Amino acid sequence: MRAECEDCVSVLKAETELAGGICAMVMMVRRAVEARAWTDFELLMENLARSGAEFEALEQEREAVFAALAEKNEENGAAFAREAGFYALAARLPVEEQKLLTGLYRNLKLVIFKAGIENSALANYLNGIHGIVSDFIAAAFPDRRGKLYTRRGRQAHADMRSMVLNRQF
Repeated sequence: MRAECEDCVSVLKAETELAGGICAMVMMVRRAVEARAWTDFELLMENLARSGAEFEALEQEREAVFAALAEKNEENGAAFAREAGFYALAARLPVEEQKLLTGLYRNLKLVIFKAGIENSALANYLNGIHGIVSDFIAAAFPDRRGKLYTRRGRQAHADMRSMVLNRQF
């Protein structure tokens, strides 16, 4: 196996592993929100931010490795348009390398897709909670009818802003 292909394999494996970890963290964030474990939530969000930065760095490395592999194929006389994408590049490789790289790339895409589903599940849960709280506030304070006002008396958008319910000292 050529060195460029080995670089692709190592980057794809590292990205897939990291994406799997990110997916697991998103699942744990959803569970922490559901359990109202805010300390866990905060730690998970910090870890998720770090993992996202690591993934971004790996993604840039992967793009550089793919570009190097494409240039190598151009040197060998293969007509390759960079805009054509990964699978067009893989089609120009020997069969063994092609199968290995496309399998790894497909696994990466599946793990990223799963992470997207988990992220959507978390967003749906949070949107549901937002709706419940909004409905509660509308029922508890019907005179406001979803209207909020600034300190100067101007009407503000009725999003989820802080509200003082009891000012006992």
